[in-house]
Amino acid sequence: MEVKIRKYQEKDKERLRFICSETAGEYFRKSDEMLSAVPAIYNDYFTENEPQNIFVATDENDEAQGYIICCTEPQNFRKKMIKKYIPKAVKKSVKMLPACMGYMASLSMAKREDRVHLHIDILPQFQHMGVGTLLIDALRNHLKNEGIKELCVNTIDPNESAYKFYKKYGFKDNKKLPMGLVSLKISTDK
Repeated sequence: MEVKIRKYQEKDKERLRFICSETAGEYFRKSDEMLSAVPAIYNDYFTENEPQNIFVATDENDEAQGYIICCTEPQNFRKKMIKKYIPKAVKKSVKMLPACMGYMASLSMAKREDRVHLHIDILPQFQHMGVGTLLIDALRNHLKNEGIKELCVNTIDPNESAYKFYKKYGFKDNKKLPMGLVSLKISTDK
């Protein structure tokens, strides 16, 4: 399979929402309502407010199969999450409230310089092909050109494969968080 990395385009929006739901963890699969609320928290802010910080991995038909999204405006992120995206998610499923509060708490606990954070989601058939590495490379280069020196991954469970992926890439443990989670950090310099 041929994979290309490119900047996000508006035509990708619904596909990224689909990928976000398809790759959601078991916690969010407890009900259809919870699963339908996942993009409101982990995707919509980024596509609607910081599309310049999104890269997609596409197949030979230019259809997104994975993406990396990043927040570089933490104050705007926090404000809009509280006013728009958390209420949107909770309206779909009140069971999303603990996840929303945990997500915001972890970001609130982060130092100011640790609030530039990413999310990455790749459909299973495109995993283990180097796509994640290509996506992070593209984002790091973009952020370096924007003058941003560090990038974080927040709320990672050290027992999950994602943690091992980030560590292999070069992310370093940054901070221990409640419930056994950690944040990771990497310089945008290569």
